[in-house]
Amino acid sequence: MFVAGMKASGKHSLKLTWPKVSGAKGYDVYFARCNSGGKTYKLKKVKTLGANAGGWKLSGLEKRVSYKALVKVWKRVKGKKVILATSPVVHAYTYGCSRRHTNAKAVKLKSAKKVTLKTSGKSRIRASVVKLHPSLKLNDHTAVLRYYTSDKRVATVNAGGVIRARRKGRCTVTIITSNGMSATVEVRVK
Repeated sequence: MFVAGMKASGKHSLKLTWPKVSGAKGYDVYFARCNSGGKTYKLKKVKTLGANAGGWKLSGLEKRVSYKALVKVWKRVKGKKVILATSPVVHAYTYGCSRRHTNAKAVKLKSAKKVTLKTSGKSRIRASVVKLHPSLKLNDHTAVLRYYTSDKRVATVNAGGVIRARRKGRCTVTIITSNGMSATVEVRVK
């Protein structure tokens, strides 16, 4: 699972970071203000970075405003650009918050980081969000936590964090906040 994370970096900036992907030749960054006040803002490609990039700072933004971003990883095959992975869309406030909302600081796992299941067994991930400003609400542009599995043939995961074993093997479930802070659970089906 390729995940980009976004945090406030000063009053008018956001820092977008991601893990380097083996075999990548570059990263395309898509960015826009979050939809608000009845206005819709579409993600547009704002930057292409080379294979060694692991992040990019977006400056000159409005203070206490929510923005959204995603990153596409690519390489060239026979002269054509081929997308290797696309991150989920992440949302974050400049300055770390608005007057009512805040960014997530981390994902806190309350359940085990490793789960072993029998075929057709199930288990629920118990996780919560650590907020940057505890008294404020989290960004409401996406689910508080989103769950993704690295291999749906081995195990699936639903929006409530329930893992269902499908067949023998191993996979990883990634849990992310609206701004891309993440944690993982290793799943083994026997």
